[in-house]
This record gives sequence, C-alpha cells and structure tokens, in this order.
Amino acid sequence: MNRRALIGGIGGGAAVVLVGGIFGIRALVGAASKASANNSANDYDPNTLPTAAGASGGITTADVSALIKDLNTALSKRDKAAFLARHASGATATQAGRMFDNLGKFTFDKLEYQVIGEGGRVFNSGNGSTVNVDIALVHQVTGVDATELPEWYRWTVSRPTSSAPIVITAVAGSPIILGQGKYVYYPAIWDSPNDIVVVERPNLVLAAETASDGKILSKNADVFAEAIKNNRTGWSQAGGQTKGLAPGAFIVGTSTRDKFYYWYSGKANQYGFEAGITIPVLNAASMDNMGSGAPKVYGSRIVLDLTTSYFTDDSGEDVPQTLVQHEDAHNIMFSVMTTDQASMPLWIVEGFADFMATRTYSNPVQNYLQLATLKRSVSSGGGSWDGHTFPSNAQVYAIDPVDMGAGYALSTLAYYYIEQKYGMNKVIAFAQGNYRANSTVDGTTGMDNPADIASSVLGVSLDELQTDWAAFVHQTIGR
Repeated sequence: MNRRALIGGIGGGAAVVLVGGIFGIRALVGAASKASANNSANDYDPNTLPTAAGASGGITTADVSALIKDLNTALSKRDKAAFLARHASGATATQAGRMFDNLGKFTFDKLEYQVIGEGGRVFNSGNGSTVNVDIALVHQVTGVDATELPEWYRWTVSRPTSSAPIVITAVAGSPIILGQGKYVYYPAIWDSPNDIVVVERPNLVLAAETASDGKILSKNADVFAEAIKNNRTGWSQAGGQTKGLAPGAFIVGTSTRDKFYYWYSGKANQYGFEAGITIPVLNAASMDNMGSGAPKVYGSRIVLDLTTSYFTDDSGEDVPQTLVQHEDAHNIMFSVMTTDQASMPLWIVEGFADFMATRTYSNPVQNYLQLATLKRSVSSGGGSWDGHTFPSNAQVYAIDPVDMGAGYALSTLAYYYIEQKYGMNKVIAFAQGNYRANSTVDGTTGMDNPADIASSVLGVSLDELQTDWAAFVHQTIGR
C-alpha cells in the first residue's frame, strides 16, 4: 500500500506518523543512474542543456536560458507584468499570475529557476517550434531552510512566430521515474490556483490553500512555534549536530484528505492512517551531483491533516504540539542526514520522533499516548511482540491499528530507556549516529549501523541494549 512506501502512522488520535517520501529519495537515485547511463557527455550538469533537434530556427539552449533569465529578473524585482509576458495568455498566464502572487507571500534567501541538464529529463523539439523542458525552481525559505531546495517543473515552451521570443504554454510537474510519487517535489503550496494563506512565526512558516484552513493554522501558530523551539532546545543542549541543522519548519495544513498526499508529490486521493507526513527533499546541489558518491544533503516539507483528533480532541497528549514535535523531529533528522538511503530500522526512526514529541510533557512515560495500546496488545495474548526483541518494520507499520500502536510504543520506549540509563546526550547521539553515513562527515560519529552505534555511543552491544530495553518495557507496562 502507498502508506507503506510513504511510511505511515496511525489514526484514531494515536501519536503517529511519518517519514513519508522515502520513496522519493530512491526514485531520484534511480533517475541519476539513468542520466549517467544515457548522457555521460552532459552528466547531470544543471547549467547546460542538450541542443534541441528540430527544423532550422528551432528552440535552442540559448532560447531557454534567455527565458529563465527574464523570469528570474521578474521574480527578483517582483515585476508581475514581466513575469506574465513570458507565459502564453489564457489559463497558463492566469495560473502563473497566481503563483507569482503566492510566492510573494514568502521571504526567500534564494529563489530562481535553473535548467536541469540530465539525460533522463526531457528537452526535445518535434517541429522546431515547441519544446518540453524540465526546470528546477531552486529556493531557500528564510528562517526555515538550511539549504537550497529544488522543485522540478516540466514546461512546454513555444515560439509564437518565427521572430518572437519563446513563451511557456503549459506547466506541470517533472515526472518521477520510480517510486510512489508522481512528480519531483511538485506541486508546492505556491502552485495552488487559490490565494493561499501564509502565517509566520520565528523559524516557522505555515501555509494553507483555503481561508478556513488558514484560520486553524493561525489559531495554533504559537503552539507550533513552541514545538519547533522545544525540539531545537532539546537537540542543541544535548549536543546534537548543528551544522546544516534546519533552523525551522515549513508546514502545509489541509482539511482535504484528497490533498494530504498531493503536496510535493502530485499523488492525490491516497488514503492511509497518517495525521502528518514529513517529505525529505534532496537539496539542489545533491540533485546536481547524484552520481558523485558525495554525502547527500536534505531539507523537508511537512503536511498536516487538520481534521485529525490532534486538532479536534485537543486534550492530554492528543494535541497539535505532539504532532508538530513528532514531524519536526523527522525534519531535524533529515537536515543532518548523510546516508544515501533512509535504511535504518523503523523503530529507530519512529521511536525517536515520538520520544521528541512527548518528552516535554509531565511524566511522559506513564502518560504516553500509546502505552495503553501496548498493554492491551500484550495482555490480549494476540499481539505481535515476542516479549524480547525490538519491533520489526512490519510491526511498526502494521496494518492493524493496535499492533501499529504497540509497535510505536515499543520503539519510543527504547529511547526513554536510553534516556533513563544513559542520559539525553546519548539519546541524541544514538539517533543522530544512525542517520550519519560515516564518521568522516563533519567529524561526527555515524555508521548507519545500529550495532556499531550502540557500541560506540552506549558502550554495549545491540543484543545487550535489546535485553535491557525489554526488561524496561515489561517493568513499565507491568507485564
């Protein structure tokens, strides 16, 4: 199911969630391999395009470069008329105008179009007057992003007359090659045909497609900001990696489930248990050098379902702060991640996120939202946990909500055990180490291997950690 690829959570008010979009990482790695194989001469250079075939006077690299230059100048000067002049009249220009206005609601450290010169991407001319070309909108939102992120578009451009400059006649997302997504990080919220709502707080940008969703975000904006601050305070005070750390979070809220998976992938009408999802986004430089073997750098985008019990019940731990702290924990980890793939066991991924989501509450272990679910699962005798091993990926993302809740609880209790036994600094070091490819990056410990991390950070074998954790679980649940 798609929620497996996206990495799902649980519904019914459970403390859920995400790392959605791991499929996107793998898909783009596949795209790079295709580029290297098909176009070694161009080898994924973002600053060049293959020359289009076609009749004499056909659209060329120089034409596309001039188009991009004009659009970037219009964006930097906030010249809407100049921006629209490079779009065909009618529906294309109308949507371009809306996008221009929506982009103006954000503050950017970087905002510009760049060409994608990659063999697996389209740049062709059938008759010399029309071309499909893939373009990246490279952007860095102020106070939120630590790096420049891409959104890939597929433009259809045409030359209205033999002597006229080319214009954009159609805009869509650039198709993903593999995986569960449809497009590469498209559409972003600013691609909405609506007049979007943007709410800002320090190190936090919230966006919604409708006025009603904007009101919900505005109502909770201060709580969200506190959640972002809590996570970074806990992270930095415990010695977490600061180089490349996302300073904040970019969150899209929606009350339309059909749109929940749509943002940043184009896959609408998908249904899972998630209350929120965090989409990892390879930064522009990593996308430009997919085959280099260099450590990859990520940002992320968060999408929240505003109809879930986090917003409707709003009691105990079942509150917006819990959800945002969970999602932002994923956001933090993606920003310091240097592994080529998010391959660590899910108990490490989701356990850390739910630990960060709940650690700020009074008596967090006994008040943990999923503890009752775990007790029920164990006492029934029909649960999937064997009583002594870390939960498998299938248990963490179980189809049955009770088994899934138990899997999340078992995962989260691993971090609460580490905190009680070794301290908060070791919690951060253990989680961070599993997201780091090797110990040579930034001089930090990282092996992308739980056994090696347990030994280097905690001084015990993974088997010893598992045995001690299982005893802690049994003591905590009284079983």
